Amino acid sequence: CFTPALAPICIYMRGKMSAILLAPFLWAVLLSAVPARSEGLDLALSPAKVELVAAPGERVEFSVSLSNRSGEDAALLVYVMDYYVTPEERFVLEPPGTLPGSCAAWIELEGERLRVGAGTACEVSCALNVPAGTESGGYHAMVFFQEDAGTGAGGGEEAVQRIGVEVFLTVPGNTERRAEIAAFEIEDDYLSLWAPPPGGR
Repeated sequence: CFTPALAPICIYMRGKMSAILLAPFLWAVLLSAVPARSEGLDLALSPAKVELVAAPGERVEFSVSLSNRSGEDAALLVYVMDYYVTPEERFVLEPPGTLPGSCAAWIELEGERLRVGAGTACEVSCALNVPAGTESGGYHAMVFFQEDAGTGAGGGEEAVQRIGVEVFLTVPGNTERRAEIAAFEIEDDYLSLWAPPPGGR
């Protein structure tokens, strides 16, 4: 399921990594300023959205604050994913770097695993390296923090939870627009209606 009221949060079944998530209120998430929260893990993630500006060849660093409000330590997996929204408003996740407009493959994580003690908070450092020659425009990705429940003795499916922060990158520059008139035709003598009055007035 997908709970977009606060931030991108989902529960999925282990072994089914192809995630298609309903997001009827996705754009409310993009504009939300409240911290992201996962109810099952009792985690709070802030900000829910990171906006960056960097030129080609530049490296920009950012961080997110992760709080564990539960009474037990939280063992988490940290990873990056691509995403897009279908015309049917379905939120689709794909491996990093596979979709147009993705900056997921450019994001450098502090580590792939994280442990947050019960009742504590930590700052998670990340960096984004914009490749030289990148075209100007907007790029996006998601950084996920997922419950590390282990492989499980039975190897069956197990529900786990994750919470994510959206990363938006703007690469400044001039976008060149070109237009070409393919044809021009006047069917009637409309120009005669625009003729100046006698005497030029």
